[in-house]
Amino acid sequence: MIIGVVDWQAIRFLLYSDYGIAAAFIGFVLVVAGKLYRHNLAGFLGCILIFTAFDLLGYKYAIEAAGRAGLALMAYRIMQFLFQFILIVLFLPSSRNVAIGFTLVWWTGGCDILYYLIGNYPFSETMSWLSWTFPGLVITAANQLMGTKFVINTVFICIVSGSVFLFYVYWFMLNDIKRFSYGSEPLVRKKTGVEEAKKKDSRWI
Repeated sequence: MIIGVVDWQAIRFLLYSDYGIAAAFIGFVLVVAGKLYRHNLAGFLGCILIFTAFDLLGYKYAIEAAGRAGLALMAYRIMQFLFQFILIVLFLPSSRNVAIGFTLVWWTGGCDILYYLIGNYPFSETMSWLSWTFPGLVITAANQLMGTKFVINTVFICIVSGSVFLFYVYWFMLNDIKRFSYGSEPLVRKKTGVEEAKKKDSRWI
């Protein structure tokens, strides 16, 4: 693709090949809702969805437009890292659990599994390229220390990542319900010491 010229063929390829565009839109709406209303579950799901969609569309576009040229792929990886960093920084000051939960799901392979699901790619029994994930690092370390030959299994990665994902969904649902699903204000506001003193004084009036 020549710089400054729109590659419509590549864009059509992206639009009609999978659900990446729809996932990006839904993820964007959830991220905005999570940030504006401090809705932790929306922010958590939005970060996972929009990052996966970014990876799906960006990586596919890098291959389609540049033919997997080393420089183009390297530039995309830098953009991917910056995008992930922005998502984490966006939620870290106000909702650090969202940033931590998103990072853990990504590090346990959850975003990669969702990548395959959204992109309609077939799963293989083994995914050796998931060796960078936490389960993959554990298996690799065990093989090196004990001389074993454990395989990085897709099912195992799914179980670990799914468990982390479900834990955070339950955690955020529980906390968001307690806080009326918006912000940090509780549904029933606790009375302060001053209010309690006023209440006691009013009995003698």
